[in-house]
Amino acid sequence: MINANSWPQQPANDLRIDTAWRENYSGATINRKLAGVLPTGIYSGFHVTVDTETPFQILVGDAIEESIAVVETQGYSLTARMPAGMQKPLTIQPGDTQHIVITVDYQQHQVSTVELVVTPTLTPHSVVLATLQVPSDAEMLTASMLDISRRIERIPVLMHEQKENPHPQYQLVANMPRIIDQLNADQADACLSARQGKKLHELIKNLPPTIDHLRSQSTTDTLSANQGRILKEMIDTINAFLSSDSDEIESLKNIVEYIKQNKENLQNLGIDNIAGLRDALNTKL
Repeated sequence: MINANSWPQQPANDLRIDTAWRENYSGATINRKLAGVLPTGIYSGFHVTVDTETPFQILVGDAIEESIAVVETQGYSLTARMPAGMQKPLTIQPGDTQHIVITVDYQQHQVSTVELVVTPTLTPHSVVLATLQVPSDAEMLTASMLDISRRIERIPVLMHEQKENPHPQYQLVANMPRIIDQLNADQADACLSARQGKKLHELIKNLPPTIDHLRSQSTTDTLSANQGRILKEMIDTINAFLSSDSDEIESLKNIVEYIKQNKENLQNLGIDNIAGLRDALNTKL
């Protein structure tokens, strides 16, 4: 008679998954809820090494730490474990590309199984420990034949929490400058929003053409900064000339002052008003 104490259970000192035969509904529900939430992969151990004592044999496990991996099957998330110090041997056949994977089988109220398997094909939920490419004429396995590029290693939660900065991507976001959505701000350490950038683009796109010379008669185009510089240099030259104390400036000032004082006489001035000028001009004809 099978009772609760005699149901088949997972081994305590071997490769196992954390379920029990005829697991109750609450345990199955947790396994179901964790599927797609807890990332699959290797959390510790399950290292693959070449057995130097036996040809075409590898060892899977870890001499120091417990081997832990998370595997999904049929919508359930399962944790595979193997005690520290245990290394399981697997035989490799030369000539094909072969993958060392963890496979599990789980059915509620049934015996759950977990295995280390050598297979030439992968399934969507395969947790790959290593891949071996062994030539058909190879005489033995070498470390260079091991490929761990498909191996997905995860960080255990405890180690994750103990890291000084477990989420560097969040720190990067936290250190980003503030974004301002207006054009009248004067903060030098802030960024302009994309919407305001679009407004600036529209404004610049609709600006009138820029002219880089002083000969245009346009009343709608803008003058280039280069021509503005040239005009400023001209104005500076005139101002410097007018503010100097040279005799030429003094004479020019006297002439201007005389013209101001005698403006009416100068406007009425003609050839006949100057004595002898008419006769002198007639002699030239």
